[in-house]
Amino acid sequence: NGGAAPAQAIVSRKVISLALKSAAVIATVDGQGSTARRVSIDALNSSLAENGLPTLVGYNRRINKGGTLTRVLDETLAVLVAEDAGRTVFGPTAEANEPGYGLAAEDRPGIAVGAYKTNDPIATWVKAAATALPILANGSRTMSLKVL
Repeated sequence: NGGAAPAQAIVSRKVISLALKSAAVIATVDGQGSTARRVSIDALNSSLAENGLPTLVGYNRRINKGGTLTRVLDETLAVLVAEDAGRTVFGPTAEANEPGYGLAAEDRPGIAVGAYKTNDPIATWVKAAATALPILANGSRTMSLKVL
């Protein structure tokens, strides 16, 4: 991964669930001799961070692929991601460029939201739009591991 320390481990709910019930994890987080049957994700992530290890982030997204729901991330994998592996870049929306929003040029990239009211018929509604692009800038700062 280019020598960068991973900041997060992106894993399935199954991996998180098994980790929270693991005797070794419980002993590490709660101490030897703990009678707990599981630990919380917050306690586990706190312990991982305190020890300089990547925290767990659950990801269970599925996409429709030819009429079948398919996992984006195999549930048996952990993807380790460094802090500087990528980012999300926001651009201006068509709405943000409209004078009625009153946005300065430097404030236009991001999420543009407007609240509206009509009188005939009476209605109140909110419109939101965003233009965003996730960028994997340092792909070599990621690593996939089979954990189950």
